[in-house]
Amino acid sequence: MKNLFFLFLSLTMIITYSCRKAGKGGKAKISIHFYEKDNDPVFEGMIYVKYNAITFPGDDVSVYDDSRVTDYGAHAIFENLRQGEYYFYGV
Repeated sequence: MKNLFFLFLSLTMIITYSCRKAGKGGKAKISIHFYEKDNDPVFEGMIYVKYNAITFPGDDVSVYDDSRVTDYGAHAIFENLRQGEYYFYGV
């Protein structure tokens, strides 16, 4: 019975840890510098992020999970992110 309890506890911890997904609530910070194809900075752009995505979600920005306006240095920061997969889209 004692071994069964520890097995159940171990499986619960493994499942809980493995089900964590990308998104807010972590310690990671992603810094993005937004440039056009000819290396000109985009000063008034918008960066969108889709959590748990590795393929283009489309150009409908309402499906994205978060966004940031680029600052004067064509720079945007996404903070407090968990480990996972992210797709960034700039407009």
